Amino acid sequence: MTSRALVWFRRDLRPDDHTALCHALTTHEEVFAVFIFDRPLLKSLDPEDRRLSFIWHSLEAVRQQFEAAGGHFHYVLQTGFMHNRVRMLCASCLTKHLLVDWRCGEAHFAKWLLDYDQASNVGGWQWSASTGCDAQPYFRIFNPTTQAQKFDAKGEYVRRYVPSSERSRTPIVDHATQRQRALEFYGRL
Repeated sequence: MTSRALVWFRRDLRPDDHTALCHALTTHEEVFAVFIFDRPLLKSLDPEDRRLSFIWHSLEAVRQQFEAAGGHFHYVLQTGFMHNRVRMLCASCLTKHLLVDWRCGEAHFAKWLLDYDQASNVGGWQWSASTGCDAQPYFRIFNPTTQAQKFDAKGEYVRRYVPSSERSRTPIVDHATQRQRALEFYGRL
């Protein structure tokens, strides 16, 4: 199994003197870098600052994938709540499409959900990732597009929680390709 590390950035994306990044790059096969939005700090920068442009362009791909999941991550950040179907879809996308450890998503939900319940949250993430004691079969993978068509056919949910400037019709992750990748990955376990 591939060893993975998650590294957080807050002020900028310079890797030169980032101790955690250096450690992760030398001890793990895959390293995921995450930029934490410190809104007061970002607002204090000159709008023409190249760092801002770089950050926004780098994160555009992530935003597009969030829209494919129906704006659900925007929803939890704005309201602190999330319908159970949406929780399952987000968990499936993160663990199956992107092959991210379920504990990363669980920690995010633990931080942002106002109705957080440790047993339900951990159990739900393990179920979605097909790792729990009563997990769904590994080949069950939610399709974000199908889910949106079935449960938000008019796109009202997406329009409400995803700003129009962040919407795109070109997904960066192809469900069929990522599904096959997940099946191969889970099939080897």
